[in-house]
Amino acid sequence: MEGINKQIFKFIEPYLGELTKYRGTNRVKSQIEKFLSMQGGNNTKRQNLAVQISANLLLQNSKWDIPKKLLTDLAKLEFNLRGINPGHRDHVCHSLSNFLLGWAIIQQLKLYQISKLEWKLASLLHDVGYPLELSNNFNNFLRKYEKSILKWKQKDRSPKTIHTLKDYTALYKPKYHNFNRAPERDAAALIDKRLKKWGLSIKGKTIFNKTLNREIGPDHGIISAILVMKAIDKKYEDNNPLQEYRYIPIGNSDWNFEYMEEQVTNACSAIFIHNQVDDVIFDFNEESMKLATLLKVCDELQNWDRPKGKDCKGEPPRSYSLKFLGKNIIFYVNNKDKKKNLKEKLKSVHGFPLQIKVMSNQKSTS
Repeated sequence: MEGINKQIFKFIEPYLGELTKYRGTNRVKSQIEKFLSMQGGNNTKRQNLAVQISANLLLQNSKWDIPKKLLTDLAKLEFNLRGINPGHRDHVCHSLSNFLLGWAIIQQLKLYQISKLEWKLASLLHDVGYPLELSNNFNNFLRKYEKSILKWKQKDRSPKTIHTLKDYTALYKPKYHNFNRAPERDAAALIDKRLKKWGLSIKGKTIFNKTLNREIGPDHGIISAILVMKAIDKKYEDNNPLQEYRYIPIGNSDWNFEYMEEQVTNACSAIFIHNQVDDVIFDFNEESMKLATLLKVCDELQNWDRPKGKDCKGEPPRSYSLKFLGKNIIFYVNNKDKKKNLKEKLKSVHGFPLQIKVMSNQKSTS
């Protein structure tokens, strides 16, 4: 274990028990330690271990099967893509590394207003929509082929994969509805309301519809948010069919519907805007935006152990370094261009206590 991976493990080791309720803590600890010690890049064993860890982290919330199934499929897809593009960027290990980096920041900065469930869902599952985004890009290729080569005039000859998202936005409504809440339950509409509550001027449902109509193209963040919310809603349908606001212990979790309405909706809304949604200001000074801002920051900072171009292993962890000074984060990179690039990517982030610096030669090789 070296570089920033070694530092992250040191920061999170005392707090691993909080993630597992002390059930299987030693197992998760040893798995994370092994993961951080493995060589990066498109490594199948490392991806499989990341899936196992992600499932174990959500075991106490009775949602272990969501990362187990979705991330396993994503790993298989990316494994096959390596035959076409050896430098394809991994998103399975990247998601777990995001979680670990964010968990270190949460503990060191004492960001306890971000719940464990919110951070687990947002960080571990924010990229699960990649297969649908990629498949839609393939379909767009077929549409252009039909139009330019075959001269077909019918627009609906080829499949429209992205339109299947419409089947997933409608959420469960119980037979005996609690009329204190609005009768309509729609994933895109609920995310839209949450973004307004956060003070954002963007319209989530409008953005979602533009995605379906291919005006802005498919975005894996938007897709992931819908898929995750629908999957968790199905679990609430099975375990709390009347959507009651009370303690309902089943399995490893409490199925009080308040968690669905608040924490799950927060996590999915953060996922929704984390990638290419324009005109979003991630203001960390606003309490409601801390989760979304942390996801945005970690997603941009986490670039070690990820392949790029001809580099199939990615940059080594020693190329980055992490330090906390009181309530401030010092993130070291190994050259000025990387610092400039990160600052450009994070220009929409306001108020986050982060300084990006270029490390000395001594630090970069330690």
